[in-house]
Amino acid sequence: MQPEPKLLAHSKSERVDAQGYKEHIENVVRLAKRFTSEVEAVAPGWGTLWRSVWNAAAVHDCGKLAAENQRVLSGQEKAERLVVPHEDAGALWLLQLDAAFAAMLVYAHHRGLPSVPAEKIKPFTDAAVRPLRDPRVAERMDRELASFQQVYRDLGLELPPAGSTRLDQYRGTVARIGLSCLTDADHSDTAAAAGDPRPEKRVLGRWEERLARLNNYVQNLAATSTSPRQADRNAVFQHCSQAPLHSLATLEAPVGAGKTLASAAYLLRLAIAHRLRHLFVILPYTSIIDQNVRVYRSALTLDGENPEDVVAAVHHKAEFEERTARVLASHWDCPIIVTTSVQFFEILASNRPGPLRRMHELPGSAVFLDEAHACLPTHLWRQSWLWMRELVENWNCHFLLGSGSLPRLWDVQGLLEAPVSVPSVLPEDFRAELFRHEGTRAQLRILDRNFGLTDAGRFVLEQPGPRLCIVNTVNNAAVLARHLRDQNVETLHLSTALTPRDRERIVHRIEDKLRDEPRGNWVLVATSCVEAGMDFSFRTGVREAASLNSLIQAGGRVNRNAEHALAEIFSIRFDDPKFNSNPQFISSRQVLGACLDQNPGWSDLPALVTGSLQREFALTPNTAQKAADLTRLERTMDYPAVADKYRVIESGTLTVVVEPGIVQRLKDGEPVGWRMVQMGSVQMWEKQAARLGARPLFEDKENGLYEWRREYDGEFLGYMAGVLDAEESAPAMSS
Repeated sequence: MQPEPKLLAHSKSERVDAQGYKEHIENVVRLAKRFTSEVEAVAPGWGTLWRSVWNAAAVHDCGKLAAENQRVLSGQEKAERLVVPHEDAGALWLLQLDAAFAAMLVYAHHRGLPSVPAEKIKPFTDAAVRPLRDPRVAERMDRELASFQQVYRDLGLELPPAGSTRLDQYRGTVARIGLSCLTDADHSDTAAAAGDPRPEKRVLGRWEERLARLNNYVQNLAATSTSPRQADRNAVFQHCSQAPLHSLATLEAPVGAGKTLASAAYLLRLAIAHRLRHLFVILPYTSIIDQNVRVYRSALTLDGENPEDVVAAVHHKAEFEERTARVLASHWDCPIIVTTSVQFFEILASNRPGPLRRMHELPGSAVFLDEAHACLPTHLWRQSWLWMRELVENWNCHFLLGSGSLPRLWDVQGLLEAPVSVPSVLPEDFRAELFRHEGTRAQLRILDRNFGLTDAGRFVLEQPGPRLCIVNTVNNAAVLARHLRDQNVETLHLSTALTPRDRERIVHRIEDKLRDEPRGNWVLVATSCVEAGMDFSFRTGVREAASLNSLIQAGGRVNRNAEHALAEIFSIRFDDPKFNSNPQFISSRQVLGACLDQNPGWSDLPALVTGSLQREFALTPNTAQKAADLTRLERTMDYPAVADKYRVIESGTLTVVVEPGIVQRLKDGEPVGWRMVQMGSVQMWEKQAARLGARPLFEDKENGLYEWRREYDGEFLGYMAGVLDAEESAPAMSS
């Protein structure tokens, strides 16, 4: 007599053995309990929520027990995907137990959190279908669920108990963290079965030791510095080392005042006081991650540690929901994570399992929004602020907003739902003194005329070098950089047309040239990716007109260390067929002109920045409506709509691999870590990627990787080398 075939959760492939159903369920429940207990340790009081997660983990895959699905999983039948959608069975099981929230987690563990309003009206549009049920298989699951439950008894698997949890009992960040624990448990076990187990042992925070290490590091820097600004930097660091701790605070100081290290001291003190798990540093641009990461790794890594295990650099979204690509996904399980505002905030807004799987690492964290003025479009601040308050009040999170040109968002009428008071780490009189010092470093200049390509190049070269020229689009940077190099001018180029690996190499080259040739006759042409967070100090700056904030930040890369008696930063306008424009700056350019007509000094800028945001807000009336629409969608739990509307970058971007060796390894099915993928790829606008030369790397996968099929010049123009050869004028692409 033939033995009964083993029930499977995952099928066999060329490199991976089949995984038994019982093994997978037990592992997912174990991991779900591990992840929820880790959250409970830093943010207690969510016991009922965690029981819902465990119950969902126990039955999330029970629809795979359908006979047709087992034939596919065992290889008896060939199919691209399971014949019977498997989520409905687990959702039905939990609905019968009056556990609606747990049912939603099962329903969402592949498709994502649903639109709760749409689910609630299902019985009115189709009387045969209840909320959280799949109409394709609902009738069949009604008949077969009892047989699946018997299989659980036969296998000795734990059965979920009855429990009363309403569909709307947990919402917002709570629902997302619940799904995060489930999907990370599911994906992690799947990856482990594929030969990529998740490490059980973490690198410890050791916050007291890291604070001592940081203090020594800063003392050594101060002892060797010759900058006239070092006294101000020392004072900023001391204030952050001694100031009262707040769960929501600001760190406002001029560009170049040492906020990177000073904020680290403040965050470490928060971590010690509140027994936190992680520190997050959120930056507006991928291009400034590497320079910041080098500083953090040098200042915070202890003896015997691997710096990459202590400080993780996550450049852009590398999350893939397909089984074979899950090994590429990044985790937020290092002590210190440096990433972008796109990734951080769009994960808070997401409804998808792939992005959300790491969100359960966020409770018990301190978050530094570095260059907070550039982190988010104006209309996203209202909902983002609500999420931040939720995380502070419910999940033991703490936020510090830092900038050299931070608008007081809470003072902009109509921007946030309710007025708030946000304390500053630095005393008011000390901040004012710092901004007064700026007047001896650099002067702002505005030129009220348009520049064509030739005139712009000539004007840049008329200024003393080395020169920094920041423009508004990737296209403009490539066009101007190539024009200058064609004129035999030594020119470097930096934008997101280059991979993180190539940008890092070019940043090192810039740093070397600034050190070795402080009066060198050369030019850096870049996008706004350099105007925040980069420790550059040029003799002259030229900024394509964008906004007051951008001009101030660009000024922070000019005479940064006060090496020169006085320097200048110019604001100019471009007008040439080869240039294009970035529509996001239409209103801010109007406000910029009005602000500069007042001939402000540096001490006037803090007030002007808030006033300029208020005027930009008034000039774009749809901003308030978009903000209100987003908060309404979140309040009603329309999760897919929130994810769709919440875009830090309005158009979606794709991960495009440009390094041929990585492309080939991926096509051959070889294991490739997420760090390797992100370091060898660029981000490209979804609407333009195909036209510019990107094609899906895996034709049969949604949300997968793309490959670049045109020229890529890692030494100069990146992917724009191929674009400019094919099209003299590419559509607008911001940094």
